[in-house]
Amino acid sequence: MTIQAVDARRVRITLSAEDMQALGMSYQELLFGGDRIGPALIRLLAAAKEQVGFRCEAEKLFIEVYPLEEEGCILYFTGLRRPARYRVKESGILPRLFLFRDADTLCSACRAVYRRMSHRVWHSSLYRLDRGQYVLSVYPLDSPRSHVLCLLGEFGEYIGQGRLLESVIREHAALLRENDAVEVLA
Repeated sequence: MTIQAVDARRVRITLSAEDMQALGMSYQELLFGGDRIGPALIRLLAAAKEQVGFRCEAEKLFIEVYPLEEEGCILYFTGLRRPARYRVKESGILPRLFLFRDADTLCSACRAVYRRMSHRVWHSSLYRLDRGQYVLSVYPLDSPRSHVLCLLGEFGEYIGQGRLLESVIREHAALLRENDAVEVLA
C-alpha cells in the first residue's frame, strides 16, 4: 500500500492485489458496493491520516477508483468544500434591452406585454438603429426572471441590461419614445 498526499484536500492510495485481499475487498465490490467496503474505506482513511496527515474535514468526500493491471487499484480521496453561493442583489430597477428586427415584431411584442402585464412595466423607451432595427428598453418591476422579460424574449433578442448599455444605445441610436413606449406602441 502506497499513500501519497496530492494536496491538502486530496490523497492517492495505491493498493496491490494483496492489499485489497487483506482489506477484504475486490475491485468489483468497490464499483458496485458491498458490506465490507465501508469499514475498508474507513481503515484506508485512518492510514492516510496517520501516514501523511490527511484529514477529511469537508462536508462530502469524493472517491475515485482506477484499476491496475495486476488486480490492484488506485483510490483518490478528495474532500469537497461546500460551494459558496452568492445572491446578487440589485440596487434598483435596471433596464433590460431587447433588439427587434422590424416594426411589426416590435408592435406585436408591445401588444402582448400591454395586454397581459402592463402593470409590471415601470418605464420603457424605444430607439431606432441605423440598420432599421429597434431597441426597446424596459424597466420591469419584477425580478430578473420577470414574465415581462420572458414574453419580450419570445419576440425579440435580449441584448443586455444596465444603464450603461442603455446610454450607449442612446448615444448611437435615435430616441423615438421615452417613458411609455410599450403603452404607445400597443
